[in-house]
Amino acid sequence: MSITRFLKLYEKPFGVFSSAYLLAATLAFLWCRYSEKWAIDTAYSPSLLLQDIILGQVFDILPRITGYPLDTTRSNIFHFLLNVILLLPGLSQFEKIFGTLHGFFFLGLVTPVVGVIFGIVGLLWCPHDYIYGIHLWNCIIWGYFIVQESKLGATIRIFKTSWRIPIAWTPLIVLSLVSYFTSFVVTPMVLCLLMGYSLPVIKGILDFFLPPTALFNYVEEKLFGNNKGGAHFHVRYYREVYVKKGKKYKSIFAESSGLPKTKKVSKNKGKLKSKNKK
Repeated sequence: MSITRFLKLYEKPFGVFSSAYLLAATLAFLWCRYSEKWAIDTAYSPSLLLQDIILGQVFDILPRITGYPLDTTRSNIFHFLLNVILLLPGLSQFEKIFGTLHGFFFLGLVTPVVGVIFGIVGLLWCPHDYIYGIHLWNCIIWGYFIVQESKLGATIRIFKTSWRIPIAWTPLIVLSLVSYFTSFVVTPMVLCLLMGYSLPVIKGILDFFLPPTALFNYVEEKLFGNNKGGAHFHVRYYREVYVKKGKKYKSIFAESSGLPKTKKVSKNKGKLKSKNKK
């Protein structure tokens, strides 16, 4: 894995949805953080969620299982902004692979799915611990890319030794150490990370709950016509019709070998050359 290659992601155009959504989330966070009247309290614990279900308070449940990443009552500003900076290139890359509209609806779908899973698992594991924070989106998005990189054999070197560990193990090892040495609750992060790890397998199932591709194409055709679009002010819209979802995943971390590419000489050409010499 190359940190330099990761930093180069910031040089590429960011997705429209990724940029607009994270900018709006940041402005909302800053405004609500310093205004108690507009504070966003969407964090919840499994026990609180169960209580709302028993009381039938549907209008309290939906904002929590969909808006917990944007909670402003428990996240500090440094933690929030750092996670926005880390999330922007990953979410933009995800948007580039699957399309702008698809990325928007997919993130909106997977967020409550994780929220419900945490509500169920947490009743047994951590009933009174809260789930909140935009870092959970980082776990989902980067978990997806980490597992894709692992399929290509990506590893991380331990300092300057010759020892290497699979890249997929690294977040789990870090979270285990954090859980052991601190009181920080890592259960929500582990669930989101596992969700990201499983996306290559279950994404096809989740896509059934999204609007059909034909609808995305229809809307974008009405909005943009035949205009393919381009990057403006380092931001780009990725149309559904031009996205190659079946394309083989290309590593965003691995460095090139530096060797020049050579053309393969076919056997027929080799035979012709040998005949000419004769």
